[in-house]
Amino acid sequence: MKKFILPLLGSVTLLSGCFKTPESNSSPIAGGIEIYRTAAVQNNLSMEPANVAFRLYTLLGEARDQGITDLSSTSLNSIKVSFKGSTGPLRTLLFGDPFSYGSTITQDIANPNLWTITYPIYYGDNPSPYDLYYKTGSVYIDTGGKLLDEDGASWTVTTFDANSKSDLHVYIGSSYEVFLSTGACTVTNVGENRWHIYDNNLLSYDVNNSSNNQAEWQIDFTVRATPADPAASTFARMSGAVFALSGSGSGGSFAMDVNVYGYTFGISDTAPLLYKMCDNSTKPTIFGGAVQCQLMDLAGVLTTSGNYPSMSVDVTWSEPSPCSPSMRIDYNGNSQTF
Repeated sequence: MKKFILPLLGSVTLLSGCFKTPESNSSPIAGGIEIYRTAAVQNNLSMEPANVAFRLYTLLGEARDQGITDLSSTSLNSIKVSFKGSTGPLRTLLFGDPFSYGSTITQDIANPNLWTITYPIYYGDNPSPYDLYYKTGSVYIDTGGKLLDEDGASWTVTTFDANSKSDLHVYIGSSYEVFLSTGACTVTNVGENRWHIYDNNLLSYDVNNSSNNQAEWQIDFTVRATPADPAASTFARMSGAVFALSGSGSGGSFAMDVNVYGYTFGISDTAPLLYKMCDNSTKPTIFGGAVQCQLMDLAGVLTTSGNYPSMSVDVTWSEPSPCSPSMRIDYNGNSQTF
């Protein structure tokens, strides 16, 4: 079984995962897997703004811990950390090499609280830097003058540029090219190494869909970290942490034509999802927890088609042995473990 991965450091998201697909739609759990995948991929996409925010926090926090006060691109590029037994630039680990990959991190001169992270134009041959998805476009972050580990810190993340009227373009494998727009995703420190991630108006649509179906998604998650030592290094504490994710997401998904049938999805944890780094992976692995995914068919089309004998599926992860998690699908009275 392949690992269930998430974007490196800080932002833990519910992933669609890589598991063996039933050989045919006649599998008793096929409908449940489809509900889970559709809800999860929409939820993952909607967490991308928060993912970028946590990466910026890790970079700026490490600069602070190393006594670097000059936050110019040159200084940020020079921050070195040890990861997986080797030492290299943290900025490259989080955002890709600025020279070969082309991403930029810019602090506003007039307002130092404002940051812009711009991802390069996608030519189809540039590797993704430890990301779940490849992105092009810009993410705009207002830190309010505090890093995310400071009391009362609350960051606002947006992806829409009113001047260029552009959104963040996300490539999800070879299946989807999605535009993502948010005006007010917030990441807030709520104490005890916990952050609240909230957005009630995330818009997305699949650009390859001829109808350009637009879907709206809401997220309301809390992530808690059990940081690792040493306390003096933000990167070491975050890369060695165990994360627990709880909360929910809901709304329409770009992966189904909500304009025609009115499909909506819900995804929520029934036990907090647990993530950690493993030596055999460059990205954190989910090793415990459970979620329930639901499909609401407002027009009643799916229920009568017979493809979805149940509109709810439960997915549970466990770790029979260290860093070798298993995943169980429970759907319509049937169960299968991967």
